[in-house]
Amino acid sequence: MNNSGCLLGDMSLLTQNAENQKNNKFWTLLYIKKGAGIYLLDGHLRGLSDGDLLFFPPGLDYSFSSHDLGDEYNINISASVLRFDEAWLDALLGVFHGLSEMVLNIRNMRSAMYVSGLKWMSLSSLMDEISQCGAASQSCLVMKILEQISDSKDMLPLTSEVKGEEPVGERLTRIRRYIDCNVYRKITLDEIAGYVGMNRTYFCLFFKKHFKISLTEYVNSRKVDIASAMLLQTEKPVSDIAKECGFTTVNYFNRIFRNIMGVSPGEYRNARKIC
Repeated sequence: MNNSGCLLGDMSLLTQNAENQKNNKFWTLLYIKKGAGIYLLDGHLRGLSDGDLLFFPPGLDYSFSSHDLGDEYNINISASVLRFDEAWLDALLGVFHGLSEMVLNIRNMRSAMYVSGLKWMSLSSLMDEISQCGAASQSCLVMKILEQISDSKDMLPLTSEVKGEEPVGERLTRIRRYIDCNVYRKITLDEIAGYVGMNRTYFCLFFKKHFKISLTEYVNSRKVDIASAMLLQTEKPVSDIAKECGFTTVNYFNRIFRNIMGVSPGEYRNARKIC
């Protein structure tokens, strides 16, 4: 199979430089492994930080760069990227006839998407493998990635931001979405406040007013929600689940889990098994 229409590999973006996609003909999956910056989509600027996993269909004009997030973020971006075009999808179908439904689902995705949830865990791991595998392994890797992309679960549309004062409901939705998309890593107050266009003091007041708890409490509750599901749906050790959910130590995970659920992770898993 001809891979000329499929590009898979690592890329670096130096400070103050930009990657521009005009009249874009590629589907693109971009995984930011290190660094931070901004991207421009439909005339609106958004924050870009390590751990972000974005999917862009063809036909969109967008650009991203590693500048303008302040001195502490003024660093290079290191990313893994997968790009493929229409001709490559046609060639894929010519070889693998059983993939017609998967390819159709991908072709029907016409909005830029933010990957979150359990799909983020799976796809980010696959994208990490890009720089480690040889050419012989890439075809298998691409097929696994395409299978994940074709199911839109845990893929959130990147809707254009509202110019002027943003309605409270839309801002709350963006806050929830940002937390869910980044819950597996450390989310800083400055980062999320900047994402929704607030200073940190006003963001804390705004968040507490509408969510009734602090940012840390909310993030921990979302981590515990995910950990609870993993405890019941997988046989992974508690230590692995704690790490995958972004907790720095198992002891800290156990303490937060007990505070929220009233039992330890092990007790929670065992009690549900008995039921």
